[in-house]
Amino acid sequence: MRTRHSGASLLETLLVLALVLVFMLLASQRIIELRQSAERVGVQHTIATLQSALGTQMAVIALQQGLPGLAALHHSNPMDLLDPPPVNYTAEYPPQDAPPGSWVFDPQASQLIYRLRYPQLLFSSDTEQPDRIRLQLQVRYQGDQLQRVAIEPLHDYRWLVEDTLSARP
Repeated sequence: MRTRHSGASLLETLLVLALVLVFMLLASQRIIELRQSAERVGVQHTIATLQSALGTQMAVIALQQGLPGLAALHHSNPMDLLDPPPVNYTAEYPPQDAPPGSWVFDPQASQLIYRLRYPQLLFSSDTEQPDRIRLQLQVRYQGDQLQRVAIEPLHDYRWLVEDTLSARP
């Protein structure tokens, strides 16, 4: 007696399809988390690179012109310190039109702005534009004494999820 196998039954096919959909859902959620983490790390890396480039530029200016020469850095574009700038730097694009995930310099306000691709990752005290991080290169004096030269945030912000990768087993 021969038995004929005509392939998978409807139940088996539906079961395989359900498993594939569950795996796709889990994978897509993980991909979103990885992209969010990559954005956070990218922003932090860019800011750290800018701070490092600022330190180098300060040393060059101090050696060539002395400490008073640092005043020229006040409110300048920090991206001018990098060669080349990051690929997601859109130069002096109108800040309101900057695409998500890009850096832009607003010359009127002398601000370097990052527009978040995933704004739900960030808590900001700035209710006006919660999807942006705004920075400014500032040279501070106390009297005639140089106090600080830094790229500083113009509003309080913090990342809501510091590292989604380390939170997983």
